Parts: sequence; structure tokens; C-alpha cells
Amino acid sequence: YTNTASATGKSPSGTAVPVAQASATVNATLTGGITLSETVTPATYSDSGQTLTFTIAARNTGNVPLTGLELTSTNATLGSCAPVAAGGTLQPGASTICTATRVTAAADMSASCLENPVTASGALNGSPVSASATAKSCLTNQKTRETVKNFISRRVDILASNDADN
Repeated sequence: YTNTASATGKSPSGTAVPVAQASATVNATLTGGITLSETVTPATYSDSGQTLTFTIAARNTGNVPLTGLELTSTNATLGSCAPVAAGGTLQPGASTICTATRVTAAADMSASCLENPVTASGALNGSPVSASATAKSCLTNQKTRETVKNFISRRVDILASNDADN
């Protein structure tokens, strides 16, 4: 960055003083960076039909604007972002918060945890940058205990029935 200044004036007797000019150049170091974090609420789930809400925070850690902000969510439906929407420009030091949701299904009851990998990307001073994060919500132990208890109960009933037949 170069700044040029000019000065004009008059002497005490009122005559014009020649114009004086000076300039100074400051070289700035342009740095780019982006961080991404993700949390999920609730941290545990116990049944199908529960909504998991993932909160995703992208922050420009550089000193130049991040343009073309894009976010992807692998296992949840990405919703809105504020104050900077997808495709927008994230100013230096600024953050934007996005949400993504997933409704648990019967098939999720066999998984110990559900993960949602997310990625944020854009360009800082023309150079591509990206960051990633993952949050997970885990099946509660209570549901696991109920499943084991039901299995054992059914097994005992079958064994008791076989003993009665003999």
C-alpha cells in the first residue's frame, strides 16, 4: 500500500509556497486461514425419529476476505447460515454459523454413533482453502441395555418352553 500526501500553503507574507509531496509504502503480508468446528444436540439418541441438530461454525482466521464460502454436510441436511450465507464473503476475523439436521431412523439403532463430517471451503486472495470437522451423537446405553434385556428375556422364554416340552 502506498500513501501519497501533498502540502500547500502561504508564507507569512502571503506568497505561495511550492507544493511539497511525500509518499510512504507499506508492504502487507496477506495471510489466509479458515477454521471449522461442529457440535451436535443432543449428544446421545435413544430411538428412531429423534432430530439431531448439528451447529457448524466457520471462521476466517486470515487477514483477507474469504470469498465463495461453501459448506458441505455428509450425513445431515444443511440448513441456513448466518450472518454470511453459503456463496458469500467472510471478512477477516468474522464467523458464520450454520445448522444441519438429521432425523434418526430404525437403521441408526444398530450404530453405536452417528457422525456428520463437514467441510468449509472458499478462496483467500485467490488461493483455495478448506477445513473440516466432525461431530457425533451416540446411541445411549439405556437403549442398548433394553435391547440386551429383551433379548435375554426372549431367550429365557424359549429355554423355559423347551424344558416344559421335555
